[in-house]
Amino acid sequence: MTQAQIGPTYRQIAVEHKGTWSGTVGVGCGWAGPPLAGIVQFADIAVEGMVLSARTYATPDDRDIFTEYQIATRQVIFQRITQTAAKPGPPPPIIFKARGGTVIFDGYPFTLSGSERTQLKVGDHLVLFARYDRVDGKWLFGDRDVFHISENTVVNWLPTFKEYPERLEPRMAIGVFAQRIRDLVR
Repeated sequence: MTQAQIGPTYRQIAVEHKGTWSGTVGVGCGWAGPPLAGIVQFADIAVEGMVLSARTYATPDDRDIFTEYQIATRQVIFQRITQTAAKPGPPPPIIFKARGGTVIFDGYPFTLSGSERTQLKVGDHLVLFARYDRVDGKWLFGDRDVFHISENTVVNWLPTFKEYPERLEPRMAIGVFAQRIRDLVR
């Protein structure tokens, strides 16, 4: 039995407590170095795009909940891992996923709450960083991997530190922000 299998599943909790309990996704704290450089270092992809759709589901073992988002890509800023298709044809849609969401188990709701930054809405225009999940072929992102775009300007929420001059402004043109990212990939 693994650590993840100890304790009840989300389905068992939802049914036992008749939908009155919920869970929370843990989030990291602090920065071990330059914030944007750290995000870029751990990401396999960064894209600018729009959220087309969202769908929440539980894993087959009912031990995790994800919300996945289909993204209409405007530009791939960088990509370290390439998805391969089983047969020739158009490329598969880019699906990003984050932990959290609400599902119904046997008639009872269970919500796994994540960061507000990972709760995207259809129509959101953003820059997303993510890591490739080889289990399901989707791109997993967390609360630090989302940058919203408003009026063609990236809204930068990252902290600034004198010791890590990353040349990031609170609002940056998409092209400038994308170039800062590309400079960090090299």
